[in-house]
Amino acid sequence: MLFSLSADGKLKLTVAGIGVKNTPGFEKFQSSHNQRLTNLDRTVYWRFAARFSAKYYKVPWPAGISLSGGNTVRKAAIETVLGMKSTALTQAENSSRVLAIYYDGTHKSEEVVKRVEETTEGKADTGSGVLYKFLVQWEKDHPVND
Repeated sequence: MLFSLSADGKLKLTVAGIGVKNTPGFEKFQSSHNQRLTNLDRTVYWRFAARFSAKYYKVPWPAGISLSGGNTVRKAAIETVLGMKSTALTQAENSSRVLAIYYDGTHKSEEVVKRVEETTEGKADTGSGVLYKFLVQWEKDHPVND
């Protein structure tokens, strides 16, 4: 992994020498920014961001890069690279965690599966905030004690 600063001073990330733009799923992720998405597409978007964040958060900066955030990659750097604001990244991470439990995990719920896979076109209750609130409430109402 290689982090660098571009000529205009912006953070640039290269992963394994091939670049973040070649990271599997990045193209779909990037093309989904600020787009109206189905719930299922939204989960793909959230999961990419969450996986990317988990992979690089707190990874040591390589020698030669000195940023005010310390010696390891922080959320702000990940947000910059992904083009997300902190709230959006937090939602992606939380949603991905809940989905891993109730959508395709050991506590799979038919209601969660239905909500994620339903087509929302033409309905008033669309948008990432609606699905996110549903997932957060589901987790509160159905705690897992594993």
